[in-house]
Amino acid sequence: MKRIRLTFIITIFCIMILPILLFNRKGVVAQKENRKLAVFPCVVQESHLNQLFFSQCSSYLEDRFGGREKLSYLASKVRYKILRAEVMNEKAILGKDGWWFYINASDGANLDDFYKRNLLNENDISSFRKKISKTIKWCSEHGIKTMFIIGPNKHSVYEEFFPFGPRPSGITRADQICSVFRELGADYVFPRDYMISKKSDSEPPLYWETDIHWNPLGAFYASDLVKAHIKALFPGANFPAVEYESEIITSNVPGDIPPMLKLPRPRVTYKAIPKNWKKLQSVYTYETPDMSSVGSSYDEFHGKLRDIIHDVNGMRTKNKDKSLPRAIVFRDSFFRALEPFVSPMFSETEYIWRQFSDSEKAHILEYKPDIIIFESVERYAPDIVR
Repeated sequence: MKRIRLTFIITIFCIMILPILLFNRKGVVAQKENRKLAVFPCVVQESHLNQLFFSQCSSYLEDRFGGREKLSYLASKVRYKILRAEVMNEKAILGKDGWWFYINASDGANLDDFYKRNLLNENDISSFRKKISKTIKWCSEHGIKTMFIIGPNKHSVYEEFFPFGPRPSGITRADQICSVFRELGADYVFPRDYMISKKSDSEPPLYWETDIHWNPLGAFYASDLVKAHIKALFPGANFPAVEYESEIITSNVPGDIPPMLKLPRPRVTYKAIPKNWKKLQSVYTYETPDMSSVGSSYDEFHGKLRDIIHDVNGMRTKNKDKSLPRAIVFRDSFFRALEPFVSPMFSETEYIWRQFSDSEKAHILEYKPDIIIFESVERYAPDIVR
């Protein structure tokens, strides 16, 4: 009996002490969840006591205690696999037929968008119109063409797999934004309807079932429209004719939603385009980041770009043909899959991972682009310029 008690005490002690011994002090990124870990807060900020110190300390401890990810994954797998509980939290939800959807209310509120509860009022539309008009006017005064791209929300293309429904009829917030673009004569691409027309002929689908983003095939179809608009804006340019090979592969590199539910990234099947991204080096190369150590497969290429997003605010590409237009792209993560199809169109391209604001103007005038592309995922389209 004493031996059992001693074993129990030692076991409990080990359970209590291990999270302290394995405490993650040096980590920067939660790789499986694709986000930055909380840092230890300062007691004093800007000469004042930090009123959020204790709550930030709590976040720091919750993010870094030893074995956190493994224990969280184990708990979620028990709920999902054994208890068959509903797989949902404030960030994400499991939909129909193994499709996962992002619903974070503090990050675009996709649930409100699905139910069309986020339509712009007249003041919102007026403010958006002024921002876009002001941006186009400033660019035009400096001889810079403009183009706007909205990456459709996943549920806008595959609403049939959303766990709640049906989606209400009528216009969406993105439709209101596109109406403003048309009113101002702005050059824009919102490929939602085009992608819906393509999805019935596409196997595998155009979005990853386990990820927020469109996959390479979806981006490839979207690039049809983007490239057509670029060619129309620069009718005298001799754009290269690039042939893109593809192959069907299975991988767990994509899949940013299950980790939000404390579940591992499952393997998914998708069409890799380009099949061998290094073949594009005959057309263009990366000035930054350094991709020399990356293999030739799209899976390795995509994995590398995914891993560096916390360290690189943007990247630059250079084309072999210096006579082509020069571009700056203000973008978010949706442009990552679109980039291999757009970079060959320009002599130089700078990709800046944030949305345009007046603070960017000095850099733009120094860089001297022929065109600025403003891209945003649909859930953040009202802030495509700030």
